[in-house]
Amino acid sequence: HPETVFALEEARERKLYDYAIRIQEFFDCFVGSNNHFYQLRVAGNNLVKGKKERRRASLDRAYRSDYINFKENNTLIGLVERYGNEGIEFGDNIFTYDHNFQSHRRIILITNEAVY
Repeated sequence: HPETVFALEEARERKLYDYAIRIQEFFDCFVGSNNHFYQLRVAGNNLVKGKKERRRASLDRAYRSDYINFKENNTLIGLVERYGNEGIEFGDNIFTYDHNFQSHRRIILITNEAVY
């Protein structure tokens, strides 16, 4: 049946795309543009090596500069592209508190040129 063959080919293409994205993100985390952050992490770990008493395992936590999955969020990409084509250096969810101490979830994006 041709329909199932085409459906299988489309599913295969989608999976290949997902795997390619995963490989690219892994490369970025350990070898690519984030190598500077790895060097900073190593330098920071060496400063407190042997001196840390609480939460010793926190030193080995992997640092990613993008905690909000920016590459797949079209709304955030559109916001940043409106002001220029710049890559993000850091992105994460934060909470702000109003005068009634109610928390509000916000997203912070830090680029080379601006903070959103």
